[in-house]
Amino acid sequence: MITFITSHFHAKEEMRKLLSSKTTIYFFLLISITFELIKGNEINHLFSFKALLKDPTHSLSNWNHSLSICNWNGITCSPKKPHVIKTNLCSKNLSGQLSYSLFLLPFVVFIDLSKNQLHGNIPQNLRLLSNLRHLDLGGNGFSGVIPEELTLCKKFETLDLSHNLLSGTIPSSLGQMLAFLANNLSVVEGNALCISDHLYPTSELPPCPSVKEFTTPWWGQIVSLFVVIFVILVIVGVLIIMEGRGKYAKAYKVYPRNCTS
Repeated sequence: MITFITSHFHAKEEMRKLLSSKTTIYFFLLISITFELIKGNEINHLFSFKALLKDPTHSLSNWNHSLSICNWNGITCSPKKPHVIKTNLCSKNLSGQLSYSLFLLPFVVFIDLSKNQLHGNIPQNLRLLSNLRHLDLGGNGFSGVIPEELTLCKKFETLDLSHNLLSGTIPSSLGQMLAFLANNLSVVEGNALCISDHLYPTSELPPCPSVKEFTTPWWGQIVSLFVVIFVILVIVGVLIIMEGRGKYAKAYKVYPRNCTS
């Protein structure tokens, strides 16, 4: 009896170890598959980014399936896991629009696309780059406004949007962020940008025009008043003339006579 119990106990113990071992294998297999899927997505994201660009110097010529993504020009991977952490394409004579797919790379911490001929709007999905610490888009032809989502990247150490064609008001949250960046003024210089005084009063950037700067001057107000008076007089004159014609027609109205037999 004791022998049976002991053998039964050992059998259960062996089964538990076997299940534990299988669970561990399945877990690591799942992790491996997950990382491979992420790696495949990274390749697709970079291909989508490349598809919108003109590359006359063939800087991206080795971006193909024949090479590992970590050996592509301008791409740096993590030493521990083969995931893209850095994209440095500064001064590559690239032109075209910036695809939002570049900002879908989940592990990237460094993006430098400065000193190219990129144009169009800055993508709106920058909030997805939760790990991004360095972003340099300076020296291009980006236009439009600075996206609000840019301020959701809380880990910025350096940011450069200078010497583009950006315009409008700097988002208030970015204005506050500038105070904590080492290169705070160079972030946005060389654009047609302004900032609210009450949000960042010590900035050397031009303040946004207040409402008072757009008010009509005194002489313009006088001209506007005369125009309004003139229009009112014209309307009154037309009404008087119409009323006078109505009375005249009534006074001399000819009624038809009855026919005589």
